Amino acid sequence: MQTVRVSHVENARVTGQAQWPTDHHVDPTRMSVPSWWVATRDDSGEMGPYGDLRGFILRPAPESPVAEEPEIQENTIVLRWSAGVPGQQYRFQLSRDWRFETLLVNSTLTEPQITLPRLESGFYYLRIKTIDVDGYAGPFGPGQRIQIQPAIYWPFIVAPIIVMLLLL
Repeated sequence: MQTVRVSHVENARVTGQAQWPTDHHVDPTRMSVPSWWVATRDDSGEMGPYGDLRGFILRPAPESPVAEEPEIQENTIVLRWSAGVPGQQYRFQLSRDWRFETLLVNSTLTEPQITLPRLESGFYYLRIKTIDVDGYAGPFGPGQRIQIQPAIYWPFIVAPIIVMLLLL
Protein backbone atom coordinates (compact mmCIF):
# COMPACT_ATOMS: atom_id res chain seq x y z
CA MET A 1 0.00 0.00 0.00
CA GLN A 2 1.05 3.56 -0.71
CA THR A 3 0.67 6.02 2.21
CA VAL A 4 -0.88 9.35 1.26
CA ARG A 5 -1.99 12.42 3.22
CA VAL A 6 -5.62 11.46 3.71
CA SER A 7 -7.21 11.39 7.14
CA HIS A 8 -9.59 8.61 7.97
CA VAL A 9 -12.44 8.63 10.42
CA GLU A 10 -13.17 6.16 13.19
CA ASN A 11 -16.12 6.65 15.49
CA ALA A 12 -16.78 10.06 13.92
CA ARG A 13 -13.40 11.56 14.71
CA VAL A 14 -10.22 12.07 12.70
CA THR A 15 -7.61 9.60 13.89
CA GLY A 16 -4.67 9.79 11.50
CA GLN A 17 -3.52 8.93 8.02
CA ALA A 18 -5.15 6.37 5.79
CA GLN A 19 -3.45 4.22 3.24
CA TRP A 20 -4.29 4.21 -0.43
CA PRO A 21 -5.62 0.77 -1.37
CA THR A 22 -3.51 -1.11 -3.90
CA ASP A 23 -6.57 -2.87 -5.29
CA HIS A 24 -8.06 0.43 -6.49
CA HIS A 25 -7.18 1.50 -10.04
CA VAL A 26 -6.70 5.21 -9.34
CA ASP A 27 -3.33 6.94 -9.00
CA PRO A 28 -3.76 9.57 -6.23
CA THR A 29 -0.89 11.67 -7.56
CA ARG A 30 -2.72 12.19 -10.89
CA MET A 31 -6.13 13.20 -9.54
CA SER A 32 -7.25 16.70 -10.52
CA VAL A 33 -10.26 16.83 -8.16
CA PRO A 34 -9.79 16.15 -4.43
CA SER A 35 -11.61 12.92 -3.66
CA TRP A 36 -12.28 10.53 -0.82
CA TRP A 37 -13.91 7.23 -0.08
CA VAL A 38 -14.55 5.19 3.01
CA ALA A 39 -13.88 1.62 4.07
CA THR A 40 -14.70 0.05 7.41
CA ARG A 41 -12.53 -2.01 9.72
CA ASP A 42 -14.09 -4.53 12.09
CA ASP A 43 -13.00 -5.35 15.66
CA SER A 44 -10.54 -7.97 14.44
CA GLY A 45 -8.84 -5.42 12.18
CA GLU A 46 -10.22 -6.87 8.94
CA MET A 47 -10.78 -4.16 6.33
CA GLY A 48 -14.04 -4.10 4.37
CA PRO A 49 -14.45 -2.92 0.78
CA TYR A 50 -14.17 0.75 -0.15
CA GLY A 51 -17.29 2.67 -1.11
CA ASP A 52 -17.64 4.81 -4.22
CA LEU A 53 -15.07 7.52 -4.84
CA ARG A 54 -16.52 10.97 -4.02
CA GLY A 55 -15.15 14.30 -5.17
CA PHE A 56 -15.32 17.51 -3.16
CA ILE A 57 -14.51 21.17 -3.60
CA LEU A 58 -12.12 22.99 -1.30
CA ARG A 59 -13.39 26.49 -0.58
CA PRO A 60 -11.86 29.12 1.62
CA ALA A 61 -13.65 29.90 4.87
CA PRO A 62 -15.78 33.06 4.77
CA GLU A 63 -13.93 36.09 6.04
CA SER A 64 -14.56 37.34 9.54
CA PRO A 65 -16.38 40.69 9.57
CA VAL A 66 -14.87 43.78 11.17
CA ALA A 67 -17.07 45.73 13.59
CA GLU A 68 -17.54 49.47 13.19
CA GLU A 69 -17.72 51.95 16.06
CA PRO A 70 -20.91 51.44 18.09
CA GLU A 71 -23.72 53.93 17.66
CA ILE A 72 -24.85 54.70 21.21
CA GLN A 73 -28.26 56.31 21.53
CA GLU A 74 -30.31 57.24 24.58
CA ASN A 75 -32.04 53.85 24.97
CA THR A 76 -30.28 51.59 22.44
CA ILE A 77 -26.90 50.70 21.05
CA VAL A 78 -26.46 49.76 17.38
CA LEU A 79 -23.52 47.59 16.40
CA ARG A 80 -22.65 47.22 12.70
CA TRP A 81 -19.97 45.34 10.81
CA SER A 82 -18.77 44.82 7.26
CA ALA A 83 -21.33 43.03 5.09
CA GLY A 84 -20.58 39.76 3.32
CA VAL A 85 -22.20 38.49 0.15
CA PRO A 86 -25.99 38.20 -0.24
CA GLY A 87 -27.44 35.22 1.61
CA GLN A 88 -24.73 35.02 4.26
CA GLN A 89 -25.65 35.16 7.93
CA TYR A 90 -23.66 36.27 10.94
CA ARG A 91 -23.10 34.81 14.40
CA PHE A 92 -22.77 37.68 16.88
CA GLN A 93 -21.56 37.21 20.45
CA LEU A 94 -21.30 39.80 23.23
CA SER A 95 -19.66 39.20 26.59
CA ARG A 96 -18.28 41.03 29.60
CA ASP A 97 -15.14 38.87 29.56
CA TRP A 98 -12.60 38.64 26.75
CA ARG A 99 -12.67 34.82 26.81
CA PHE A 100 -16.39 34.80 25.95
CA GLU A 101 -17.06 32.27 28.73
CA THR A 102 -20.36 33.93 29.71
CA LEU A 103 -22.32 35.29 26.76
CA LEU A 104 -24.78 38.15 27.15
CA VAL A 105 -25.85 37.86 23.50
CA ASN A 106 -25.40 34.88 21.16
CA SER A 107 -27.45 35.47 18.01
CA THR A 108 -27.54 34.43 14.38
CA LEU A 109 -28.51 37.40 12.21
CA THR A 110 -29.34 37.96 8.55
CA GLU A 111 -28.25 41.61 8.49
CA PRO A 112 -24.78 42.96 9.34
CA GLN A 113 -26.01 44.81 12.43
CA ILE A 114 -27.75 44.34 15.76
CA THR A 115 -29.70 46.78 17.92
CA LEU A 116 -29.58 46.14 21.65
CA PRO A 117 -31.07 47.92 24.65
CA ARG A 118 -28.55 50.37 26.07
CA LEU A 119 -25.96 48.47 28.06
CA GLU A 120 -24.74 49.36 31.54
CA SER A 121 -21.52 51.35 31.56
CA GLY A 122 -18.29 49.40 31.35
CA PHE A 123 -16.27 47.32 28.95
CA TYR A 124 -17.79 44.70 26.65
CA TYR A 125 -16.28 42.32 24.12
CA LEU A 126 -17.84 41.32 20.83
CA ARG A 127 -16.95 38.95 18.06
CA ILE A 128 -18.58 38.00 14.80
CA LYS A 129 -18.26 35.22 12.25
CA THR A 130 -19.82 34.74 8.84
CA ILE A 131 -22.00 31.76 7.95
CA ASP A 132 -22.18 30.89 4.24
CA VAL A 133 -25.42 30.13 2.44
CA ASP A 134 -24.70 26.38 2.72
CA GLY A 135 -24.28 26.66 6.52
CA TYR A 136 -20.47 26.54 6.59
CA ALA A 137 -19.23 28.97 9.25
CA GLY A 138 -15.89 30.68 9.14
CA PRO A 139 -13.89 31.38 12.29
CA PHE A 140 -14.73 34.17 14.69
CA GLY A 141 -12.77 37.32 14.07
CA PRO A 142 -10.68 38.69 16.90
CA GLY A 143 -12.64 39.87 19.92
CA GLN A 144 -13.16 43.61 19.93
CA ARG A 145 -13.49 45.67 23.10
CA ILE A 146 -15.99 48.50 23.35
CA GLN A 147 -16.59 50.86 26.24
CA ILE A 148 -20.02 52.14 27.20
CA GLN A 149 -19.91 55.40 29.11
CA PRO A 150 -22.46 56.11 31.84
CA ALA A 151 -25.67 57.67 30.52
CA ILE A 152 -25.38 60.54 33.00
CA TYR A 153 -22.18 61.92 34.43
CA TRP A 154 -23.60 62.68 37.89
CA PRO A 155 -20.26 63.91 39.31
CA PHE A 156 -20.33 66.74 36.76
CA ILE A 157 -23.82 67.72 37.88
CA VAL A 158 -23.37 67.31 41.64
CA ALA A 159 -19.83 68.75 41.97
CA PRO A 160 -20.74 72.31 40.82
CA ILE A 161 -23.74 72.33 43.19
CA ILE A 162 -21.53 71.31 46.12
CA VAL A 163 -18.96 73.96 45.20
CA MET A 164 -21.69 76.63 45.00
CA LEU A 165 -23.01 75.61 48.45
CA LEU A 166 -19.53 75.74 49.95
CA LEU A 167 -18.95 79.22 48.56
CA LEU A 168 -22.13 80.61 50.14
